Amino acid sequence: MDVATKTAARPRHKSDRIISLNPGQAQVVNVARNGVAWKQAALSIGVILAALLAGAGIGAKLMQQRQKSKMVAISVNGVTISDDDIFRRMQAAAGPRALQQLVADEIFLQYAKENGLALPDAQIDAEAAKVWQKPGLRQLWKADGVSGDDVRRQLRVNMTRASILTKGITATDAEARRFYEFNTDSRNPNAYFFTPEIAQVAVVITDSKDQADKALLDLNHGVPFATVVKTYSTDVSKANNGLLPPVQRGRNKDPRVASLEKTIFSLKIGETSSIASFAKTWWVIRCLDKRAAATIPLQDVRAECEVAASLRKTPVESANRLDDEVRAFQKKAKVEFVWPQYREAAKAMQEGLTAP
Repeated sequence: MDVATKTAARPRHKSDRIISLNPGQAQVVNVARNGVAWKQAALSIGVILAALLAGAGIGAKLMQQRQKSKMVAISVNGVTISDDDIFRRMQAAAGPRALQQLVADEIFLQYAKENGLALPDAQIDAEAAKVWQKPGLRQLWKADGVSGDDVRRQLRVNMTRASILTKGITATDAEARRFYEFNTDSRNPNAYFFTPEIAQVAVVITDSKDQADKALLDLNHGVPFATVVKTYSTDVSKANNGLLPPVQRGRNKDPRVASLEKTIFSLKIGETSSIASFAKTWWVIRCLDKRAAATIPLQDVRAECEVAASLRKTPVESANRLDDEVRAFQKKAKVEFVWPQYREAAKAMQEGLTAP
């Protein structure tokens, strides 16, 4: 792979071109539009959903913050921290990793297309529509900045890989059913076809019980919740009227969270909690919405279960052979890194290709 870096002014808009791949194709990866750090699919179709749920928001959040440059996000004793400051820190921590994965995904899709292995758009769109309707996911993705395009792109990568690896392999009905049963077990924290109870809450978080008492007193006297948040809360959620990302029951195994989670799910919609202590802070919680636990029926995901069961039967040699072919294809690609801060990412990719 021909990896080049160019010194250029930092792109300022989401339409800026950042990477060009394969000189023979006028194809551009728009990192700002597709800025999600996805994992490469393993030998389980469940990774399609896992990748969308686990850390999907890193790159999307990074690019969201970039579009809000110079807006004040936090104030510490009068000293402000802007969204641009946050973006630079997030970019330093996650940017190169996200960029490398985006390049790897794009090269894999180009490999599939050149070899007649690409899947039709209609097939990807149909699967994306089903995934997007999984109970609670729309809320979670919205909170993490994951778009429909992000979902379709990662599905395209994972479904294409699965299609290649399962060619000629068929799973039995019993094998597909076993996969389904494992992934609807509420005790399985990574169950793909089960969504636990979800609560949407807004909070006032203070550094002292005295301030929390005052906040609760104002609420009891009819002061609007958003006003109380702005007056007393010291948490970053203050910028969004105290709104937190949706909370899933039982998914956080930290014992310190158990009591807080119990308080959250004991509330009825519209109800406000008494003061709860957590991690040396004091919380007043209002429940805005709740969604019951849900299981996707087998008939709606039978195809996915059959593919997953087939993937489990795929010989390791087949996966290794596919990886070797993609690697050989990748060596012919030309990747240009326009942002100078990604020179190290380019160097790492080059070293990875030339290693024995």
